[in-house]
Amino acid sequence: MNRELKQKKILLLSNSFDYGGKEKIMIDLAERFPLFRIQPIVIILSHLIGRISSFPEVLMFAPRFSGDWVPAIKILGIIKQNSVHSIICFDVFSYFNARLAVLFLWNKPQIILSLHNSDFSERKKEMLHAWLWRFVGVKKNKIVAICNYQADYYSKIFYINKSRFNIIYNGIDVDYYAGKSSKSRETICLQHQLPASKMYIIQIGGLRIEKKHEDSLSALSILRETYGCNDAALLIIGGGTPDREKILRDYAHILCLDDFVYFLGMQADVRDFLAIASLFTLSSVAVETFSIAALEAMAYGLPCVITKVGGAAEMIVEGMNGFTVAPHNPAELAKGWYKVLQTRNSFSSENISNYVREHFSIEKCAALYAELIHNDKK
Repeated sequence: MNRELKQKKILLLSNSFDYGGKEKIMIDLAERFPLFRIQPIVIILSHLIGRISSFPEVLMFAPRFSGDWVPAIKILGIIKQNSVHSIICFDVFSYFNARLAVLFLWNKPQIILSLHNSDFSERKKEMLHAWLWRFVGVKKNKIVAICNYQADYYSKIFYINKSRFNIIYNGIDVDYYAGKSSKSRETICLQHQLPASKMYIIQIGGLRIEKKHEDSLSALSILRETYGCNDAALLIIGGGTPDREKILRDYAHILCLDDFVYFLGMQADVRDFLAIASLFTLSSVAVETFSIAALEAMAYGLPCVITKVGGAAEMIVEGMNGFTVAPHNPAELAKGWYKVLQTRNSFSSENISNYVREHFSIEKCAALYAELIHNDKK
C-alpha cells in the first residue's frame, strides 16, 4: 500500500463492548490502523464494559431508551470535530445510528458495514435486521462479510446483490498465540489444578444454547465408551449464566463425566490451556460465523474438529489442520476427535500455525480494511 497516502480519521462503531470476536477484531484493527495512516476513534453504543482494552480512546455513548437520538447527535459532533473520513460499523444497529448521524451532512463520510453474525437464533432479531437492511440495500455503502458463507447468507435472505460484499476474513495476532509456553505441562496443570495424566480436548466459547455444549459432552462419553479413550477429558472455557452452567454440569453428571469435564469460566489468557490440549473443538449448531477461538487454537498449532456451521469449511483444510463434522451429531464429533487423536503425530503444529499466519493474520485483515478506507470511491 502507498505509505504517502494522507492520514485519515475514522470511527469504529459498535453497539457492544463484550468479550466476543467482533469486539476483539475491532480493537485489534484500531491498534494496527496507524500503520496504514489511519487514526481511529472507537465508539461504543452501550454503558456496559466487558472487554478491557489497551486502546487509549474508547467513547461510550449509551442510548437511554429505544429510539434515543442522543447517541447519533454525539456521533455527529465527533464527525464534525475530527473531520472524519470513514465510519466502520460492526453491526446493523450501529450502522443505523451512523446513518442518523450523517443524515443532514452535505459532505458525508463513507460508511463501511462490517458483519459479524449470521443464522439468527431469534426470529425477532431476524425481523429487525430485515427492516434495518432496507437502509443498507438502498445506499451504496460498502459491506464487509467475514466469510463467503456469510455473504451468501445475507445476500439470500435480505436480497442484497452478492457483488456488494467485500470478503475480509477475521484476523488474529498470530505471534501472540504461536509462541510455545515456556512452562512444562506439569507446571501448567498444577497451577490450574488439572490432572497432568489426562488427554485434553479444549472448547472455548460462551455457554450459550447455540454453542450446544451438550453435544461435546455426549461426544466425550462416546469417545470414552466406544473408542476406549479413557484418559480423554474436556476443558470448557467461557462464561455464561449460572442456570446454563448448571444444566451442563447436570448433564455431565448424568453421563458420569464429573471427573472428566472441567468448567473453567472466562479466561483472560487461554494460552496455558492450549499448551496442554491435544485438539480444539466446537459443537455449535447456529450463529457461529468465523470462529476467532478456532483461529487462535490453530495459531498455537492445534488441529481442530468443528461443526460445519458458518464459514468453518473456509478455515479448515480437511486432514491438514483438522476436520469438519455435521452439527447436531455427537457421534460424528466423537469420530472426528478420535481420528485426530489417533493420527495426531501426522498433524504438523508448524504447518497449522503457518497456515493461519498466511491466511488469517490481523495484519492482513487490517491491510484489506485500510484498502477499503483509502479507496473511497462510493
